[in-house]
Amino acid sequence: MKFVKPEFPRKTVRLPQKAADWTVHEVQIWCRERLCEAPPANPKEDGSRMEIKWGEVKHYAGRNIYLYTNFKGLIVDGEFQLEHTLPMTHSGTRGSGGHVGLDNIGDVLAVGKNIEVLEKFWNMIQELVDWYNQVDMKNHPNPSGMMWKAGKEMHEIMNRTNTDFTEELMLVTQDNMRYSVKAWGVGHPKNGYGETQLEQCLKLYHWLPDADENHPILQHRTTPIMKLIRAESKDSDRRMNLFNAYDSGPLKGLSDKQLDWALGLSEGSFPHPSRWDELRELCDTIADGGSLSDDQTSILTSILSEAFSSTGDVG
Repeated sequence: MKFVKPEFPRKTVRLPQKAADWTVHEVQIWCRERLCEAPPANPKEDGSRMEIKWGEVKHYAGRNIYLYTNFKGLIVDGEFQLEHTLPMTHSGTRGSGGHVGLDNIGDVLAVGKNIEVLEKFWNMIQELVDWYNQVDMKNHPNPSGMMWKAGKEMHEIMNRTNTDFTEELMLVTQDNMRYSVKAWGVGHPKNGYGETQLEQCLKLYHWLPDADENHPILQHRTTPIMKLIRAESKDSDRRMNLFNAYDSGPLKGLSDKQLDWALGLSEGSFPHPSRWDELRELCDTIADGGSLSDDQTSILTSILSEAFSSTGDVG
């Protein structure tokens, strides 16, 4: 068998002319295939090495672009072999140079163990992306439950990795988790999620750490749940009171736009500014755990119904 010299996962390639009609995901899949399944970083212009945003890559159809990955490893016999890669940050992987757990200690056994920890870290992330992705979740009967489950899994991966690491430092933070999962999902056949969605997964899990996938909150769509987290990011009691009102109280049956207004979001889109303070007072009463009288409930319903009708929406 002829020996094939290992390659670094980086190269200049010509983007096909037909890529002008591709989606971002299709572009990412093509780039990942060119790198023998190494998750691609944002491509760069050939020559200038200026980074190209994923949404703009298709405009380079018929031209050369430079592909590379932020993951350490080599292409061996046409397959990317991942080496010990530190958790990702917003700008890519942390450099290992000078890292106390990998380079600057004399205990070779400890370094070896830490490398094993990193291998397990990325194996767990690969398994997560294999089931929590945009393709499998598109028609899932319980997307909120799966979102919570993904947040739980990320939390556990982070804790296990930090516990196993030999140094007394935190190797993985929540930010590292979402950036790492995002990075591995780029060009994945089933389309991994971005950092914002993954951050919401962690927030949902931290709101309900003792729940399971059958919790009443997780039976709702993800959109209203994320609105509740956004509106009351620090006060879980107010958030729960508002959820109860949305689930079976005076906020039940609201459209997404109406819920925005009830939660104090999107004030700029509210068509009746003179009634905004009145709406806020009623909804703050609910958030604080108070009950509305029948008259107050009627006023709340009237404000939101009239505002929604004024926008011209029908559903």
